[in-house]
Amino acid sequence: MSVASLLRKELRHIARQEVKRATIRFNKTNRRLGKLARLVRKQTSALRALQVGQARAQGKRRLRLTAARRAALKVQGRYMGYLRKLTANQKKRVKAVKANRGYAPAIALAKRLGSR
Repeated sequence: MSVASLLRKELRHIARQEVKRATIRFNKTNRRLGKLARLVRKQTSALRALQVGQARAQGKRRLRLTAARRAALKVQGRYMGYLRKLTANQKKRVKAVKANRGYAPAIALAKRLGSR
C-alpha cells in the first residue's frame, strides 16, 4: 500500500468521525430547541389564560338580591325540594294548589304527601 492510499483512508476515517460528531451536536441542539419551543408555548398559553382570567374578573358583576327576592328564592327552593320526592300524580295536585292558592299551601300539601 502506498502512502497516498493510507492518507486517503485516514482522511476518510477522520471525515466520517467529524460528520458523526457534527450530527450528534446537531441532534442535541435540535432537541434543546424543541424543549425551548415547548416551554415558550406553555408559558404563552399560561399568560393568555391569566389575561382572560383578569378580564373576566374585571367584567364580572356581583349579583345583588333584595331581601324580598332572597326570601322568594328560599320559598321556591323549599317548594322544589318537596316536589322532587313526589310521584307524577302528586306533583299535579301540588302544582294545581300552587296555581290557585300560592306557595305556602302547596308546600304544606307537598310536605304531607311526601311524608306518607
